[in-house]
Amino acid sequence: MDKLKVRGDVKIITKNSSGQTLQYEEKKNMVVDVGLDQLARLLTGDETTAMGYIAVGTGTTAPAAGNTELEVERKREAVTPGNATSGVATFEKEFTFETGEEWSITEAGLFDAAASGNMFDRFTFSAKAVEPGIALTIIITITFERA
Repeated sequence: MDKLKVRGDVKIITKNSSGQTLQYEEKKNMVVDVGLDQLARLLTGDETTAMGYIAVGTGTTAPAAGNTELEVERKREAVTPGNATSGVATFEKEFTFETGEEWSITEAGLFDAAASGNMFDRFTFSAKAVEPGIALTIIITITFERA
């Protein structure tokens, strides 16, 4: 009998206005309980809204299975999912920041709505200082494989 494993990996990259990489970090992320429920509902057709937004925030509490939102969300933007092939789905978003959007970003997650909605995963990472002229790229890779 096959068992299914869902694994999340993430890359967090900051670049300056010249495109020079300032920071690069790779992490594992946690698919939260709501995310697992969302997968089941998508399979049965009870849910038809795919994940299409990445949010970033300044919360520092470690992810937990019961999380339903970011601890301190600062910004959420639509992403165009990459093609899902060979059991791998990729989501990528480059965030830019305006005057007044000067934070130390420490968390992010994948959502199905522009506000509220269902959170699929959440992860925390070392602080990435953002401000105008600094871009933050989040790349989330979800892999489905036999356990």
